[in-house]
Amino acid sequence: MSNGHRVRLVLSVIETDSTFRKELVRGEEMWVGRCIFCQAKLVVPLSGEASHRVTVEHIIPRHHGGTDEAENLALACARCNGEKGRRHDNQDRNDPRRLEVTRALQERRKRRWPSQARPPRWPPVGPEAMAAGGESTLEKPVASVTVRSLHIYPLKSAAGIDVKETTTTDRGFEYDRRFMLVDEGGRFVSQRQLPQMALLETELAQGTLVIRRQGWGALEVPLRPEEGRRVEVEVWGDRCEALEIEGGAWFSKVLGASCRLVYMPEDSRRLVDLDYAAHGEVVSFADGFPYLLISQASLEELSERVGEPMSVRRFRPNLVVEGCAPGEEDQWQRIQVGQVQFAVVKPCSRCEIVTIDPGTGRSGKEPLASLATYRRQGKKVIFGQNLLALRGGGVRVGDPVEVLS
Repeated sequence: MSNGHRVRLVLSVIETDSTFRKELVRGEEMWVGRCIFCQAKLVVPLSGEASHRVTVEHIIPRHHGGTDEAENLALACARCNGEKGRRHDNQDRNDPRRLEVTRALQERRKRRWPSQARPPRWPPVGPEAMAAGGESTLEKPVASVTVRSLHIYPLKSAAGIDVKETTTTDRGFEYDRRFMLVDEGGRFVSQRQLPQMALLETELAQGTLVIRRQGWGALEVPLRPEEGRRVEVEVWGDRCEALEIEGGAWFSKVLGASCRLVYMPEDSRRLVDLDYAAHGEVVSFADGFPYLLISQASLEELSERVGEPMSVRRFRPNLVVEGCAPGEEDQWQRIQVGQVQFAVVKPCSRCEIVTIDPGTGRSGKEPLASLATYRRQGKKVIFGQNLLALRGGGVRVGDPVEVLS
């Protein structure tokens, strides 16, 4: 294979978050994973099940990326493990490079798994395992992915609200992005034009939406306005009907720019991009899709690359899940969350809004600069996944996330 390179796959049974899974490779079922350092794809025949510590050489194509689905196996290619074609066996367990690999994996495990919530050892190893059956089966463990947090954003581009539970509607979670600011021409206004919108706080209170900005007081509007002037508004080229309600003057004064407040009534229909929606699904004033999901692991990986914690508020997701590997959500096609089944339809492309600090309203270069180094898809930088609800219902924090496909 001219575009391949020889790697040695070292499977060390220590509790880490490095992973592999079964895949069909040229018609043969094999274990597939990736090097924890260079991300090169690693392939090993299923015969590797015979021992809890195996070393197998295999020619594979050059590939950076791959997926993570199982847990507790550390994978490193020959180049990163310093083997260079030399057989790795029990006699060189104390090799300096080998020890470096092991220490790095153990540090990753400590960050991922607190001591009070360590994952079970998998597969069983040591004398007890040998006495019990002689060999490890390497069966894939059941993933424990759950909902970490839920968020709604009643006013597009303003600060969101953390909720413990919510319900789907025909166009997103209840109360999500039903209000929006527009300019005099009816075009939507967001943090792209007015970064200080990040400082607008929102709250649901007894049938009203309360919007505040420190030093400027508060504005209260009905959660479901019934009176107002019918107007046509535009969101990313989509035109739909909205109800203009009182409040525009307050926003104009607080933000220092002329704007109007509009609400999307139930009879207004804005279609999701038909390239991704097969059944005429509709969406609120969100950029393009009713729901956005990111994983905590992907956020933590990004924070490590940036060198400082990145707030989830920069990315404005509806669902944040935990318990999966960084980037694992990119491989999902259909998931069940609580009572709701979602189709994972499209990666979310990111713009300069993620560079705006939600606490100050000031913009910088990060995290977009770091994302561009490893999350580029063509000319776009992606982070998170857009969803469509296939079956409605309720979702709660702590609900299991089942990956259906």
